[in-house]
Amino acid sequence: MTKPDFSALNPRILVADDEPINLKVMQRLLKHCGINCEVANDGIECVQKAESGQYDVILMDINMPNMDGIDATREISRLLSPEGPKIIAVTASVSNMQKQECDEVGFSGFIPKPVRIDKLVEVLSEHLH
Repeated sequence: MTKPDFSALNPRILVADDEPINLKVMQRLLKHCGINCEVANDGIECVQKAESGQYDVILMDINMPNMDGIDATREISRLLSPEGPKIIAVTASVSNMQKQECDEVGFSGFIPKPVRIDKLVEVLSEHLH
């Protein structure tokens, strides 16, 4: 696979995850793709940043303390216009019921953990124009 480069698009990406190692891994994968990102350590911080920033994509962990990714996505969808950021679920385990709930609250896609670069590139290619 050739090295992907999204830098010409200058995308604004927000990564929400409560695990510092997961944030580091995602930052490195995105940097490999020519993207710098901002981070949020839980759903509450993600909602605050989404409300004040102009993001193209939010990569949202589902299981976080204080406010999980599903509730954070509901809140972001309520606060921002339908043209707002694409929110991608990123999680290690998701049941069919949880996946259905993700679809219902407005997630635009899904990336399983551990995150593979090819899947990340596929999803970003689909949602960045």
